[in-house]
Amino acid sequence: MTFKNINIIIGISISLLFMACQTESKGGQAIESSSSSKTPTVKEDKSKEPSNQKFIVFFGNSLTAGYQLDADKSFPSIVQNKLIKSGKSYKVVNAGLSGDTTHDGLSRIDWVLKQPMDVFVLELGANDFLRGFDIAQTEKNLRAIVEKVKTKHATIPIIIAGMQSPPN
Repeated sequence: MTFKNINIIIGISISLLFMACQTESKGGQAIESSSSSKTPTVKEDKSKEPSNQKFIVFFGNSLTAGYQLDADKSFPSIVQNKLIKSGKSYKVVNAGLSGDTTHDGLSRIDWVLKQPMDVFVLELGANDFLRGFDIAQTEKNLRAIVEKVKTKHATIPIIIAGMQSPPN
């Protein structure tokens, strides 16, 4: 993926997020993850979030986690900074784990759904393609993740970050 494509993804994400955020958040927990750890932790948020605080959860693989990047260089961090600069009251939660496939994501989605959220951004599938997994199974897993999100948070927007698979 080129730098130009990443900027396009970030720009589209920000535009969609501005249009999508219409609901009130419920407050609560924040998810912390590290690109060096395969297991994120849920940490109770001790600070008082404003009652109008909205949460955007980015759920994905190393592209979301920002593998081998400084923490402020992941695309969810860039989106967070742009939201702050625009005066928007959003908290971006990076629930990306390096190496995750859609199967891995499906196995951890219930845990992530404990997080309050007003927008859900799904970015999974690249590792499935790189490992030669069956496309039909990848699609089935993605649909199951979306259904679980819809079941738990029926009214929130779901943004799916698509990408082109390599020609091989």
